[in-house]
Amino acid sequence: MSNDDREYAIINQRLVEKGDKERLRAVLREQLIKSGWRDALKLECRKVVQEQGLDNISVDEIIKQVTPHARATIPSDVKQDLLNRIKEIVQNESDSF
Repeated sequence: MSNDDREYAIINQRLVEKGDKERLRAVLREQLIKSGWRDALKLECRKVVQEQGLDNISVDEIIKQVTPHARATIPSDVKQDLLNRIKEIVQNESDSF
């Protein structure tokens, strides 16, 4: 396991233990809904189903096809806000040592 992997695991564990991970998820979910990303993603899923046909595609295949588009279309300001919140949590955590 690399140092980056270890650091990620430690940060993730602390986020889970303190409940920050769930709070971050809730904030992210709300921001994505407000930005229209969620509605756009629903349309993209419908488009994939219409192109493939409902009987010819599984949920796993829809996820596989839509995931790259979903990741690529997350608004930059949402990504930046989440990153800033994580940095703040990590900084506050390191200050407490």
